[in-house]
Amino acid sequence: MTDNLDRKREAAIDRIRQDRTGVTERDARTNTMSAETVKYYEGLLAVYTDNIRISDIKSNIILFFLAISIPTVAAFRTQLPFYMPLFLLLLLPLFSIILLVLAIYPRFVATPGFPFFIKRSVRPDDFVAPPDDDKELLAVFRVRCAALAKILYWKILLFRIAMGACLIYLTVLFVLAVGGVFHPLPIERCSP
Repeated sequence: MTDNLDRKREAAIDRIRQDRTGVTERDARTNTMSAETVKYYEGLLAVYTDNIRISDIKSNIILFFLAISIPTVAAFRTQLPFYMPLFLLLLLPLFSIILLVLAIYPRFVATPGFPFFIKRSVRPDDFVAPPDDDKELLAVFRVRCAALAKILYWKILLFRIAMGACLIYLTVLFVLAVGGVFHPLPIERCSP
């Protein structure tokens, strides 16, 4: 327990030193790539990662509301007009759910030379140290940024298509609701 706290304190002290001087311990040893370049790419990676997380949160929220709306529409299927089959009405939200699940589906960035292991048996020697050469380190940063940009592009594209389908679905529901108010369907009455 105390080892964990000591490691956290040391990491916090290193971050404070880095913030004050702008130089990490690695830069102080090699003094090769400027601190601004490293900070730029680290910031860019953080922005991509945060946007990917935000996109996943938005998709989860839309999935939640779709999960509420589908049973509600199915419960009132008897009040739908005869020309509107239920399966046709639920086609858009089901299509949106599939797209949103695909958008949330986790993708892991595999950077050459820096594997992201997700397997049962991982050994400590599977993890390699970052390259000492500036060109290799810059290439690693660029490959990571490119991989995250591709992931973010597909997440946003699938999210936008799903949102378009959801808006069409809501428009259809609105038209049906307004039409039901102005032109109610005749209700069959059972004679006693």
